[in-house]
Amino acid sequence: MKVNTVHSFTLLAVCITATSALSSDVLRAIATEVSAAVSELAAKNTQLEVGIAAHAATIADLEARNARLEARVDSLEHLGQWSPAHNAATTPQQRRSLLTTESARGATHINERSINTTLLNVSTLIVTGDLVWRGIPVGFHAPTRAPTAPPTLEPTPAPLVSCKDARARGYTTTGTYTIYPGGSGSTSYTVYCDQETDGGGWMLTYAYNHPAGGTAPLVPNTIPTSPDTGYSHFDMNFLPGNAADIADVRFYCTSTTGYVIHFKPSNAVPRNIAFDGDQTGSTTTDWSTGFTLLGGHTALVLPSIVDWVGPSRVPSSTGGLWNYPFSKTSGSNHGFAMAGTTYSSGQDWFCEDWPSSSPASIQTKHLVYVRTVV
Repeated sequence: MKVNTVHSFTLLAVCITATSALSSDVLRAIATEVSAAVSELAAKNTQLEVGIAAHAATIADLEARNARLEARVDSLEHLGQWSPAHNAATTPQQRRSLLTTESARGATHINERSINTTLLNVSTLIVTGDLVWRGIPVGFHAPTRAPTAPPTLEPTPAPLVSCKDARARGYTTTGTYTIYPGGSGSTSYTVYCDQETDGGGWMLTYAYNHPAGGTAPLVPNTIPTSPDTGYSHFDMNFLPGNAADIADVRFYCTSTTGYVIHFKPSNAVPRNIAFDGDQTGSTTTDWSTGFTLLGGHTALVLPSIVDWVGPSRVPSSTGGLWNYPFSKTSGSNHGFAMAGTTYSSGQDWFCEDWPSSSPASIQTKHLVYVRTVV
């Protein structure tokens, strides 16, 4: 196009010079004007060539960006956050096709008219939630939030092993609890826990609410679950563990005579008897020394004065904490017994003071609690 135009003007100048009868001054003026026009056209041609090359580079750059966007589409598909058009597309192939179509729509803006008006009129890719080229969404919508992290699983707390363990973990309500003395996966037991008296952590091991005149036998190896209606007992070797696991034993009784025994001894013998029910080796000083009186205690003598432990009519090995574990007989009788066997006439239900009638004729309540080390 440039070559034909220059040759045409050159031929025109030659023809004018050869055939025209115009004066030489006029011819020189025309030649100068033609030469200037040719130079201007040549400059414009050069500018157009530069513009075409620049736009060709722009098109190549857009194609490269388009390829990069396709790659990002593939990598971001799992996010599921797209522009409305891409939300309608159901497969990666449809999304890539839509991306190519949108890029092609943008490319149509590059034509000769845009070359004549501006050398570069391509919008910059703007990332503001959507990537946009010349106002057209070009492939994906940035995720509005990060993917939800998987929930953090809290470790399952270890099962309770005792009333003391429950109290240490903040269980302050007195009542029944399920414990696993052997640890996780071991046999469970429902027990009654006193979580208030003397710091809490006490497990009920003896509970005999004896009505006046009642002669029902004791119920061994059965865990009592109420201090008010219970009528059973067990020794601690009924559960997993050993005597060293016992930290304290607490004794409580009351009767229609009006007295209350409530204390905890500190010597090892009461703890050993609480474990296996064997009174062998028990002495009076194991009870009358090193004890702590607790709330409500009103007894006149026990446990300060003890001169008799375990009557001989019951073998010491089986007397447990029910058959007169501690008593006073000299001068006046004071004792602690649940269905004790001092007399051949029947059971002895005895709390501190001896009743005026048969020992079984009065209403009594006897409770024994054990607090473990852990």
